[in-house]
Amino acid sequence: MEILHDIKENYAILKLKGHLDLPASGLLETEVNTLISNSTKNVLLDFSGVEFINSAGLRGIFISSNKLKASGGKLILYSLHNQVKEIFTITGFDKALTIATSQEEAEANLS
Repeated sequence: MEILHDIKENYAILKLKGHLDLPASGLLETEVNTLISNSTKNVLLDFSGVEFINSAGLRGIFISSNKLKASGGKLILYSLHNQVKEIFTITGFDKALTIATSQEEAEANLS
């Protein structure tokens, strides 16, 4: 998994590329922890480059979301491929997380 950063004034965009599995989940959690320690409380995850996610990836997303909420922030996912979005729907994670269709919609959800 490759994670590209785009740090904005009051949030960060993490563009994910590759499979979101166990190794990638740990990498994502580390990235989010680093952002939180640097006072970034809101994170947008660009899923346009993610075509596969498993239970470990879902766990990493959920843990990252909870850590951001505990710090007073938000985690918002956007641009999910249909197959990935279906996994979130089947597992019910779509009810527990904020999922937007585009970066613009994700940014609007920050306010």
